[in-house]
Amino acid sequence: ISVVHETHSMTDQQYAAAIYDGPSQGLLSFLFQFALSRAMFDLGFFGGHYLIHHPKLYGFIHRKHHEHFEPTVVTNNNFSVLDLIIEAMVPFTAGLGTLAALRTFGF
Repeated sequence: ISVVHETHSMTDQQYAAAIYDGPSQGLLSFLFQFALSRAMFDLGFFGGHYLIHHPKLYGFIHRKHHEHFEPTVVTNNNFSVLDLIIEAMVPFTAGLGTLAALRTFGF
């Protein structure tokens, strides 16, 4: 409660200084961060998707996704919860983790 009270008593300049993340590293840094985090996201998706195609996991995690004989727009939305967790959270974590690491080391 005291933290909320303290932020409400800050001036605009104090608040801006408290949330300031340092100087911008520029367009090249942004493009590098974007490209690397996107590549890690795709690598995470590939790894997760490759994992759920393993014969011991495919049947109870990913088979539902491949049940359609005539693909349509909604075919991609046919998945189990565990399938969604693996194919969404693994890549998201890989991409965001890469971005966090880059920001930590000053990129």
